[in-house]
Amino acid sequence: MIGATPVVIVVPAGRRRYLELLVRHLLPLRGFVDRVDLWVNTADAADLAYLEALSLSVQPVYFRLVKVPPPTELTPGGKSKVGMSYHIGAFYPHAADPGTVYVRLDDDICYIAPGAIRTLVEYRLAHPDPFLIYPTIVNNSLMSALLQQHGAFGKDIGDCPYELLGRGWHDGRFAEQVHRRFIQAVQRRDLTKWRLPDKIFTDFERVSVNAISWLGADMAACAATVGELEEGYLSHDRPKELGRPNALCGAAVVAHFAYGAQRAFIERTNLLREYGRLA
Repeated sequence: MIGATPVVIVVPAGRRRYLELLVRHLLPLRGFVDRVDLWVNTADAADLAYLEALSLSVQPVYFRLVKVPPPTELTPGGKSKVGMSYHIGAFYPHAADPGTVYVRLDDDICYIAPGAIRTLVEYRLAHPDPFLIYPTIVNNSLMSALLQQHGAFGKDIGDCPYELLGRGWHDGRFAEQVHRRFIQAVQRRDLTKWRLPDKIFTDFERVSVNAISWLGADMAACAATVGELEEGYLSHDRPKELGRPNALCGAAVVAHFAYGAQRAFIERTNLLREYGRLA
């Protein structure tokens, strides 16, 4: 809680191998963060068992499981949509209490800089006009371009254009080098170049929602219409409809492990263990 305002973190959750690391960053936030809502977004039995155990691990309840009916339709390939990204939109009505500040983190957020969540929430409350507020996200496709422009890393690892599905999204080797440069900066205790200048996304550009913050009252007005394509709706459609472009709180820094297109390569590295050491 900040003043009289509750603070709730929500996590579309299911992948234990990532959550175990994220939880180590979330536990020290108790007191400032009132609750962590784990949006149960998996059908894997082992991951479900982990989520159930986690919900019982801290009393009074800190980790709360939130469940919605699974989608019944199948993809063209015959696979259930359970656990897929287009299931996440159904959870937003559970994160829309007026007077509450929400922070959404992907379950593979692998590093949260000290003070980042408080900084993000304070910025959110001080800047009510943007629909969403982003922190600086390491390994976010558009923010990788901004970080390269800001001097966090050079073009020796490849030129990263300001594109949603460009190198910052699909290139696992590029993402690995971004992570390694960031880990070195954390070890030096110097994130100066990794804290982006604050920015308004005036072109209503679609920015991956690996980490975002919203006001409960804003979400209450549209939660039922978020739908399957949550990222496009939250990052582009709704802000444009309202005329309230999203914004970046550059001083708050988190790291996102991997996009699906990068994952096969990134998971063959030792990066998750390296982030575990930092935690």
